[in-house]
Amino acid sequence: MSDDLRDLEVRQDNLEAKIEQAVMKRLERHEEELDSLRETVATLKTENQELRSDLDSLVGLADDQESTPQKRAADLRHKLQNVARNRDSGMVSWTYREVRDQLEGVGHENIYAAQAYDAMKDAAEYDEDTNTSHADGFAYIKNDDGQWTIRVNMNALPAHAAVNENNNAAGESPVAAEPNHGD
Repeated sequence: MSDDLRDLEVRQDNLEAKIEQAVMKRLERHEEELDSLRETVATLKTENQELRSDLDSLVGLADDQESTPQKRAADLRHKLQNVARNRDSGMVSWTYREVRDQLEGVGHENIYAAQAYDAMKDAAEYDEDTNTSHADGFAYIKNDDGQWTIRVNMNALPAHAAVNENNNAAGESPVAAEPNHGD
């Protein structure tokens, strides 16, 4: 009986060693895959920064380009997102004066108050009949002082929310979604 017991113990030890080897091989393979995924994420982050840099160069007007309502709204949306992206809250809101200054800073010259307000409404896809903004993440609203503002909340933008979801899955911190009333 003791020979049978020793034989069983040897077989059990051999089986445990084989299981441990298989688990270690799988673990090494998963670690390699994880390293590869981390490299891919790092590469994509670098490419994303390069694309943002390229996009930044597209904001504003070319020398021969006219300042149209559509271009002002597009530039305003881009400027708002760029500022909000760099804030912990992920939010920013501007009055028409700030909008005018930002648009003039990218080449839209002599912006009148009415043009700034129109750019704000267009950027937020504001419907005057229903008093609602239809652009995800953008709102045309009155602030506490009763001034009309345009606000962006990066966490309400579908693409930004997807990035946060991926960051959460990868164990990275998402952009905070705290309101920032001091903007």
